Amino acid sequence: LVGELNRILIITTNILNEENFQNKLQRLHYEVFVSETVIDLFSDNSNSKYLDLFPVIILSETLPLRMVKTVCIYIERNRKQ
Repeated sequence: LVGELNRILIITTNILNEENFQNKLQRLHYEVFVSETVIDLFSDNSNSKYLDLFPVIILSETLPLRMVKTVCIYIERNRKQ
C-alpha cells in the first residue's frame, strides 16, 4: 500500500519539459511516470483502471486548455471515489 501512495502520473505534451520536476519528485522518493501518449486512454473507457494505479495525476502546463478539460471530465466520471 505504501508503494501505491508514492505513484505520480504526469500528463504532458513535452516529456523533456518535465524532466527537472520529475527529478525533484524522485529525490523525494516518488515513483514518477511521465507520458505524452497516456492522453489516448481518455478516449477508451476500458482503460480507466490504468489510471487508478496513480493516486496523483498532474496535468502539465504544456497541455492545451481543451485537453485539460477533457482529462478532468474523464477523471471525474471514471475515478474511484
